[in-house]
Amino acid sequence: MVRGNDDLWNLAENPALLMCERAVHAWTFDRALVAQEHFERFSADMEVFCQIYKGQNHLLQWGSFISKCEAEAVGLYGMSVSDNLWFRWDEELGKEIPFDLTKDSGAFEVYDWLDSQQQNGDPVDARTA
Repeated sequence: MVRGNDDLWNLAENPALLMCERAVHAWTFDRALVAQEHFERFSADMEVFCQIYKGQNHLLQWGSFISKCEAEAVGLYGMSVSDNLWFRWDEELGKEIPFDLTKDSGAFEVYDWLDSQQQNGDPVDARTA
């Protein structure tokens, strides 16, 4: 049972959960992204997540798109009550510009972070779990 916000946000660090649950949850965090090298892994995790949690959602379609995507990384912006964190204000230009993964700080790669959470150093992957 989730008792408060900390319980909810800490789910991604809970080793009792499957990696697919942790990855899908972590992807909803501010400035969380999945790098291209992990697109197929993320797509597989979304598929397993959807097999466990049946219902109407777009995760399978997102996973299919992401697995074929040629972007450097994919992040989610799911807030409607704050600024889009994938843009930043540029004082010189006087306008918002896209977040630059090579220059701007604050973003983190979901699987790098989750794999670093594994106590035995052996990452869990939905394709092999």
